[in-house]
Amino acid sequence: PGCSYSLRGHKWFTSAPMSDAFLTLAKVAGSEALSCFIVPRWLPDGSRNEGFRVMRLKDKLADRANASSEVEYEGAWAQMIGGEGLGVKTIIEMVQSTRLDCTLGSAAGARRALQHAMHHCEGRQAFGSALIEQPLMRNLLADLCVEAEAHTMLAFHMASAFDKWHNEGSEADRDVFRIGVSVSKYFVTKRLPALTYECLEVFGGNGFVEDFPMSRLFRHSPLNSIWEGSGNVIALDVLRGSKQLPMLWKDILLCEGADAGLDQYLKALERDVQKLLNMNLLEAQRHARNLVDRLAMAMEASALIRFGDSKVAESFIVSRIIRNDDRGVNFGGSHVFDKAQCDYLIERNRVVPHNP
Repeated sequence: PGCSYSLRGHKWFTSAPMSDAFLTLAKVAGSEALSCFIVPRWLPDGSRNEGFRVMRLKDKLADRANASSEVEYEGAWAQMIGGEGLGVKTIIEMVQSTRLDCTLGSAAGARRALQHAMHHCEGRQAFGSALIEQPLMRNLLADLCVEAEAHTMLAFHMASAFDKWHNEGSEADRDVFRIGVSVSKYFVTKRLPALTYECLEVFGGNGFVEDFPMSRLFRHSPLNSIWEGSGNVIALDVLRGSKQLPMLWKDILLCEGADAGLDQYLKALERDVQKLLNMNLLEAQRHARNLVDRLAMAMEASALIRFGDSKVAESFIVSRIIRNDDRGVNFGGSHVFDKAQCDYLIERNRVVPHNP
């Protein structure tokens, strides 16, 4: 570590090529293990690192202002960080931090899309009244409000665990964050495109044209799910990090006793987690996405109960945790909220407070 090396090879994806330094995994000559290197744009003597060559910028679906590129290392000057052969272990610290960024960014994206939809519904008139006052739209908006708030609470809970780990040296929060941020990143980022689409649809045809904000938000919505590990990569990471599951489970169970339906859900999930941990890795892979989905739902319910609004927590549990025969699939159809729930959730999230 700290020694200088000359790197050669092609890197298919390099994000933010305008940066001043880049972390790269590479193999030292004669070794099959990956090591981690930092590649600076500028050398210690102030000259440019000539071996770092941007070959082209990617023509991306969205997020074009934040460039992605292909890079060729042709004798690029680099320094090893961590230790030889410990590249994955070293770089995962950066990856975990960025997974938190992805979770927070997607939670914020959900809130932004929801606020655009709410604002549109307040001003758009149809059939003699504002869209936001019509029962069918209110049930959809209520469902979206629950979703966005649950993602926000989970993202902030992970940010709190990260803060306590780094600033207070909490080993318990380290383990909660290590496995919890992967679960959170998987779930929150994957839910964003569907939520954003529903908000886009609220605008009707206007949502599909570039004169309005929703088309841009929709194009951007899948990105955080792909960055720093797409779905299968994250699910496998959760399996590999299963040693931290007991600490995460202990954190989830801090909500135990608050709701009988949630307690029943947690007991069934705990049984299935134990079964999964006793499987070989290849067999467990088939169950991995199901496990992560259910863990994320439990984490969101627990976070809402412990840190959030009690009525929102109740709405989350009744619409997502307790399984009924009348459960639908899409937002606004998966659950029918009663009028009092709709009123509370919408008033809590209105862009302009309603004064009847």
